[in-house]
Amino acid sequence: TDNEVFHLIEQFEEFGHSLLQKLVPSKLSTRLHIRGIDHFRQSVVFAQIEEDKNKAKLEHVFHALHTKLQNAGILHQSHRFEAHLTILKLSKLPYAQKKLK
Repeated sequence: TDNEVFHLIEQFEEFGHSLLQKLVPSKLSTRLHIRGIDHFRQSVVFAQIEEDKNKAKLEHVFHALHTKLQNAGILHQSHRFEAHLTILKLSKLPYAQKKLK
């Protein structure tokens, strides 16, 4: 419903103005280092993130946002999170071009 969408937006903005600014004060305070390219079920091509303090910071942001949304009653389940950088979603390509080699 519209109310649920507005509630989500409100929670996300509140998170951004409070906790996110503390966790990531600027765009340059976190630089992700790529360690390789992989795919998920030949449907998503992604870059793997190097295990370092910056990846840990990104994971901390995810968990903090996830907790905020759970506490607001928006999320009701937990999913495993693996920090990555999505490069291409093959579902957006025409069928003939989807096969990875």
